[in-house]
Amino acid sequence: MATKRNLVASRERARQTMAARREALLNREKENEADLAEFFKQDDVISSAKSERDAAIAKAEKRFTDATDAAQAASAQSLRRLKDRGESVDSLHELTGLDRTEIRRLLRVASPAADDAEKSTPVDDSDGGSPAVTAAPDVDEPVSAAS
Repeated sequence: MATKRNLVASRERARQTMAARREALLNREKENEADLAEFFKQDDVISSAKSERDAAIAKAEKRFTDATDAAQAASAQSLRRLKDRGESVDSLHELTGLDRTEIRRLLRVASPAADDAEKSTPVDDSDGGSPAVTAAPDVDEPVSAAS
């Protein structure tokens, strides 16, 4: 039979072992919490960087689209003017190297109405869109240099 003294010593040893284990577990939990906090912080940094990247890509895509749309419209107008001066789709094909289908598509984009709109009467927006009219001076009134 175990003596009382051995029993007390065994319990003390068990308490010390359990205390050391609890302390190690607490330290582990604190380190886990710190690492998880760092993980989530870096995850937020990554998300922010992705958002900035996506915004920059969208902005660059818009600039690209605007520039290519403007260039395509200008090239379509050039083809339209060539066509209006008597060039055929076949001759435009030979001159540009573009596919005939693409030439026809561009000619539709640059309809003569678009050219006519550019050459139309200037509009004075201050009075609701009526054509701008410059008034001729009255014959009876002298024209001053300040007018």
